[in-house]
Amino acid sequence: MTTKKEGKDLSKEKFYRISPAYHDYWMKDMEQARSEDASLLLRPEGNAPLKYLFFPGCQLGASDPRYPQAAYELMLQAEPATALLLTCCGSPAYWAGEIKMYWDIGADLRNKWVELGRPILVTACLSCKKLINYVAPEIATTTLYEVLAETEGLSLPKYAREDMLALSDPCTAKDNQGVRDAVCKLLDKMSVPYVLLHKDMHTLPCCGFIGSKEGLNPDVVKKIAAKRVEADPSPYLVYCANCRDLFASVGKDTVHILDLLTGINGKDRKTPHLSLRHENRLKAKALLTHGEALIMKEAKIKLVFTEEIANKMDKNYIFEDDIRKVIDYAESTGSKFIDDEGISIAHLIIGLPTIWVEYRKLGEDEYEVVNCYTHRISLVEPGRELPKL
Repeated sequence: MTTKKEGKDLSKEKFYRISPAYHDYWMKDMEQARSEDASLLLRPEGNAPLKYLFFPGCQLGASDPRYPQAAYELMLQAEPATALLLTCCGSPAYWAGEIKMYWDIGADLRNKWVELGRPILVTACLSCKKLINYVAPEIATTTLYEVLAETEGLSLPKYAREDMLALSDPCTAKDNQGVRDAVCKLLDKMSVPYVLLHKDMHTLPCCGFIGSKEGLNPDVVKKIAAKRVEADPSPYLVYCANCRDLFASVGKDTVHILDLLTGINGKDRKTPHLSLRHENRLKAKALLTHGEALIMKEAKIKLVFTEEIANKMDKNYIFEDDIRKVIDYAESTGSKFIDDEGISIAHLIIGLPTIWVEYRKLGEDEYEVVNCYTHRISLVEPGRELPKL
């Protein structure tokens, strides 16, 4: 098993702050993942010294709330002296050039690691591993897949598949032959037929995510992803949650290795919409702490919208609750336009973007969303100062 300490002297690096508008969603996403509602430190029973600290990352539970629990149960099979830390590694702050914030998040992680007795940190996300190695090189790290591959007697399913899977490594696994070997070993143990999509580990292409590039140009991201899925007609097999969801979003049948290890999903699962990703994180914590699904509080305002509108909300990083805030503000203040067809048009500044919603009332507290979009500008009233960046 490799436990590299890949330190990087950040003091010698040049960083450039990116316009907050482009990273607004990802910074909010990080905030939600690190919030008390979604984060969790879970210790195993007993007082034995910890060998491992499992770090699922923030996107695994957002993709499917069952992933962190299922992966942790596998880790406990491999080593009972394993704790779990559910939070975000701080990568959105790093990508946005908010290095002090990234450094502070790293310091918080380091403090927790010291309090737990300096266990080996086990990541399910290669981006998490890379960025934690940067900010806290003293923390020894490895991956979930390397730990599981080296565990003898692990209870794994067997597959008698006729269809071949194409193994697509994430670009963050570049030069990390150990993690690919571990994934292949697990696939062989489960009798999964597969081919390597990219044999050269030094030139692994990106799925298109590119460190939250989507905030800058979502169309380019989708074009890159669409190009990547043309490399092989077989369904894809990945070990990165971002790769899985991005490939699935452009219509490619894609399975995460955790689906094979645990039998959670098939290869045709759709990408969860934006609002569901945040709900999934709350459910992931509930499954780990209560062993049951989280009962979400019913929203006061009920929304009705098409799949086309849902996709537009995703593209513009608009949450369902953002829509509700706009409608609630418009209906309670009368601050809206009404066109000739009776459609209400309203806007509200929520954080950095101005969110616009076109809607019609269907009944008591029920509204149909006809259209929605955002402007990355602030509508400034006379005498009001612009927010300082």
